[in-house]
Amino acid sequence: MDDLHEKCELLGKYMIENHFEQSLLSSICDWEQRAIIKIQEIAENTRNDLQEKMEKIKSQVEISINKIISEFELNSKTDDYKEIELVKWSKEILELRGKDIPR
Repeated sequence: MDDLHEKCELLGKYMIENHFEQSLLSSICDWEQRAIIKIQEIAENTRNDLQEKMEKIKSQVEISINKIISEFELNSKTDDYKEIELVKWSKEILELRGKDIPR
């Protein structure tokens, strides 16, 4: 019983001397710093992923545009293009415009 009484007194003294509050506040600060670092890591990874995806999309669009331009130039030199090809190229260009924003 005396041991329990002594523990209660020590806990009371500990809380009065502000160690308990300081310990909790310190734990919160540590948690905050860990959370900030984790958020920064996630943000950096997300930025990198987005850049990679955008570079891939840009490359695909550039290849497609170059193909359309080559087909158009080849057909215009020989004066051998038809309205259906113009419609096809126009449609392809419209589809490429839709690739500007990743989904």
